[in-house]
Amino acid sequence: MRRRYVLAPEAALDMVEIWRYIKKNGSLEMADRVESVIREKIVYLAGRPGGGHWRKDLTEEPVKFFPVYSYLIVYRPETSPLQVVAIPWPPRCGGASQGSLMNGIGCFLATPPMLFHKE
Repeated sequence: MRRRYVLAPEAALDMVEIWRYIKKNGSLEMADRVESVIREKIVYLAGRPGGGHWRKDLTEEPVKFFPVYSYLIVYRPETSPLQVVAIPWPPRCGGASQGSLMNGIGCFLATPPMLFHKE
């Protein structure tokens, strides 16, 4: 069976950290639900890679941003399988708790993750 998407190491770490944060500050059920919804949206994007929006004001990288709750899925729309680069969120960047999502994106852009290169 062909993979629909691939998570970059940073995106996989983001998923784990988001899940742990929600479990610690909410519940296991809530953490599982948020992870499930994020993964459902990634599968949706794999089938319809035009979703989301470009943010040329944030990066020149050929990535799109797609919101899910208070998180953003950052992905390369022209790849197959779909390559998810990151799911930035504020606590990922030095514990910016209760900060704006832009802090998380700023950290993501300031220290670029290992991006997949288009062949």
